[in-house]
Amino acid sequence: RTLAFLLLPLFLAFSSGKKYTIHLVPHSHQDVGWYETAEGYYNGRVRKVLDSITEALTKDPKKTYVQNEIFFVYYWFKSASKEKKDKFINLIKKGQIEILSGAWCSNDEASTYYDDIIDQIKLGQQWTHEHLGVKPKVAWYLDQFGHSAGQASIHAQFGFDEFFFTRIDYKDKENRQNNKELQFIWRPFSNYDWSTNIFTHIYFKGYSSLGGLCFDPMWGMCSKLQENTLPSKPAIIKEYVNNQLKYLKGNPTHFMLLEGDDFNYQQADYTFSSVDKVINYVNEHEKDYEIKYSTPSEYYKHRLEESVGFNYSDYRGDFFPYIDQPHAYWTGFYTSRPTMKQMVRTTSKQYHALSKVYSLLGLKYDVDKSHLFEVENGLAQSQHHDGITGTNSESNSKDYMRKMEKGFEEAKKEILPALG
Repeated sequence: RTLAFLLLPLFLAFSSGKKYTIHLVPHSHQDVGWYETAEGYYNGRVRKVLDSITEALTKDPKKTYVQNEIFFVYYWFKSASKEKKDKFINLIKKGQIEILSGAWCSNDEASTYYDDIIDQIKLGQQWTHEHLGVKPKVAWYLDQFGHSAGQASIHAQFGFDEFFFTRIDYKDKENRQNNKELQFIWRPFSNYDWSTNIFTHIYFKGYSSLGGLCFDPMWGMCSKLQENTLPSKPAIIKEYVNNQLKYLKGNPTHFMLLEGDDFNYQQADYTFSSVDKVINYVNEHEKDYEIKYSTPSEYYKHRLEESVGFNYSDYRGDFFPYIDQPHAYWTGFYTSRPTMKQMVRTTSKQYHALSKVYSLLGLKYDVDKSHLFEVENGLAQSQHHDGITGTNSESNSKDYMRKMEKGFEEAKKEILPALG
């Protein structure tokens, strides 16, 4: 059986006629608040992404997309037509859309508290299970300023299979590239509790598209593909594969390539039209390379199949502090905006007390829990990596605090009469 697994990648390579398969993953990093509020980003950008992606993938079953922040899907579902929602769910069932992490937002990992991380993941996962019918298996964290052992442990115990992120100390990343340790088993703590171990993948660069493969009009440096530049694209793919062969263990034949950036795919057809041409050109002109639209789960399935027979290194501990260049330590956010951080702590305690009271009252009375959800929503949004960290605008920080305060006051009005 072991021999069969070892020979499987070779069989797949011969059966497809290609030596290397590039799993191209379209994505749109969506901040639940940063310079604008979460609702501001939804109304101005994310609604267009979800509308556009749903239509583009429905028209072409070969295309894929990944969605991370569940708050935006929840907000979209509040106003989207039944037809759009049904299309979106159908695309998930067909494997064209993969829901990653399933958390309400992409939380910070340094300034947050365990209970609050768990609560915001739980909020997103419960909504995802109820409305989309899925349980995500890949944890996806592209923009955090370092990563904690606690975050890895929590996700392993939530049942995730893989943990993917991009940002660590630049020297650590260089060493891992040289030692082929960008993929490893994260054993967060020094004990031997296997339930907290998780397969981890650090991407070799940031989460933006490769230079020369950026076609989304969201950012000025990207533009629609010029036909006369097509002959230059295979060299970009070859360089990417050659780097991956240096960075990853074994002799990999499958590689994951991110195609996207912040709030990309607001005009999905426009962006896909350029990507399609690159894919078709490379597949037609390069006998050893195949590019296809894919998802992280699809990539990891093939990667783990072809890596049977050798041991991944393991790692214990955190990835703090984040350092992106010499003398550039990302540590100021540990203490910045102390008023915001204090309010998050206070609201967290209030929320847990309220949730217990609501549960007890629910045994005897018909209690409206919508106000409790408002507390939960405000608290969950504040865990965002540009929220509790204070790396956002002042107006956005005030918006988080307003939501937490309003939710708590409304919840108190609901339960005080019942308490007599």
